[in-house]
Amino acid sequence: MINIAVCDDDINEIARLQKMFARLAVCSSFDIQIHYFTSGEQLLRKYKEQTPSTFQILMLDIEMPDINGIDLAQEIRNFPDFDVQIVFLTNYPAYILDSLDTQPFQYLIKPVPYEFFESKMIKLLNHLYSQSKKYLSIKIEGEDFFFRYSEIVAIQKSKKVVGRDYMEIITTSEEYYTSKGILSEIYSKLEFPFLQVHRSVLINLDHLRKLTASSVIMINDSQFPLSRSKSKLVKEALARNLVTGLKSNV
Repeated sequence: MINIAVCDDDINEIARLQKMFARLAVCSSFDIQIHYFTSGEQLLRKYKEQTPSTFQILMLDIEMPDINGIDLAQEIRNFPDFDVQIVFLTNYPAYILDSLDTQPFQYLIKPVPYEFFESKMIKLLNHLYSQSKKYLSIKIEGEDFFFRYSEIVAIQKSKKVVGRDYMEIITTSEEYYTSKGILSEIYSKLEFPFLQVHRSVLINLDHLRKLTASSVIMINDSQFPLSRSKSKLVKEALARNLVTGLKSNV
């Protein structure tokens, strides 16, 4: 599912967008959920309450009284959220140059014709679905969370819930998220640079800082056990990763 946030202080404009998204849902097969906000402050509070990867698309009105759409987008980029796709809504094309630093995906000039809206949204949704392997979807307390690969440091079998299949996702922001699940099943969904270093631990190799004979130490100073049987595999993968990085910088 793709989560989209629409932020516009004009109730009539929100009503128009609701109708257009409903029409888009009927004529396409995309699994999307729309969240509506009438102020930038509301959206920022949601960002602070719900992490990681709160939304995959933001549709922001530029002209809002509390915080305009450009400043709102800049604050969200500073969280940081570099991957969310931003679509600006505006009555005035002159604002477009002012918003370039926020790296928007698209500008929609009000009133937006449905055909133009549909073509741009389908293009954006297709792009996001093509990138879906860069996300891990986990259900936490009945709610879907989307973790970008880049923000996952490690996943380990939970030490807090004994005797049940629970795991902890540790992120670069040093947050710990507990979810029901089996580590081997999660590992089967992931790709390189994720490695299993112990029967109870998966790590993101991109966030590995130090390797010892019996442990791995991550960039956030988290330390996890390294199985003797996994040691050679991790060393080979680390060497391969370093060589790939050097080649890309040549």
